[in-house]
Amino acid sequence: VPEFVGTFPRDNIPTTTRRPASFIVNTDSSNEPGEHWVAIYLTKNNKAEYFDSFGLPPLHRDLTEFIHEHAKNGVKYNNICIQHPLSTTCGKFCLKYVQWRSMGYTMNDFLSNFSRNNLRKNDKLLFSI
Repeated sequence: VPEFVGTFPRDNIPTTTRRPASFIVNTDSSNEPGEHWVAIYLTKNNKAEYFDSFGLPPLHRDLTEFIHEHAKNGVKYNNICIQHPLSTTCGKFCLKYVQWRSMGYTMNDFLSNFSRNNLRKNDKLLFSI
């Protein structure tokens, strides 16, 4: 994935002028053990996308500041939960999302692969798309 910058804790996301650019970010800070993985995708036209497999908006100031600093033309959030609450596949969802965005698919294209009702089924779908 050529635009992938790397994985980072929420308080150590590097600034970049590269577009497109994608990041996988842990919602814990660098002095914490790790909590949940989300993805940020910066588009060519200076928009940002925030992907959370639980369908939540960014809940930490570090994340919202980074997004708004890099999104001069708007921010898109997914509000659809595709991960079961007891599942630990958030990082895999982020990897697959970044891969799909790199291939030119939209966030909605990616989300359309998954059930909104059978969240356990979505873990298996991750490996078939």
